[in-house]
Amino acid sequence: MSAVAPRVVRAQIEAVLGDLGADAVKTGMLCSRALVASVASVLERFRVGNLVVDPVIRSTSDARLLDRGGVRALCDQDECTSVFAAPALLADDGTEVSSGVLQ
Repeated sequence: MSAVAPRVVRAQIEAVLGDLGADAVKTGMLCSRALVASVASVLERFRVGNLVVDPVIRSTSDARLLDRGGVRALCDQDECTSVFAAPALLADDGTEVSSGVLQ
């Protein structure tokens, strides 16, 4: 697996939101703090208020897919109106929770 550079992801989001806009956005796997911060920054700039965050933290084989800094960065992004999707959720302290929905 190779991570996509934050600038590439940011450019893709800017292209879509700048051209089409969006009433809601769903993220997928964001593997690092830099990527989480980059995505959060562009979504804030475009004032995306309906955000579904699906934090792919670990693989089914238990390999870490989101670094610890990225987990903390997800918890720090409280400016957005977010819904965290199961199965991998984050508690207020940044620890991983096994299931449920957090609003």
